[in-house]
Amino acid sequence: MEPLKVQNGQIVTAAGQPVRLRRWNIGGWLNMEDFINGFVGAEHTLRATMIRILGKEKILFFLRDRYIP
Repeated sequence: MEPLKVQNGQIVTAAGQPVRLRRWNIGGWLNMEDFINGFVGAEHTLRATMIRILGKEKILFFLRDRYIP
């Protein structure tokens, strides 16, 4: 797959052909993924570690409206 770029406010191929994106992925946006955050392990392990270090109240504030529970 060739890289995409923005040209005149539109997503296009390297050859300048318009591209229509039809799907999206929530990875790294609403769920924590270890390859993005650098924490080795599952999300529940990361949450448990954050609670242990920072406390439940701060973690609940941090996670509120940011990630899929």
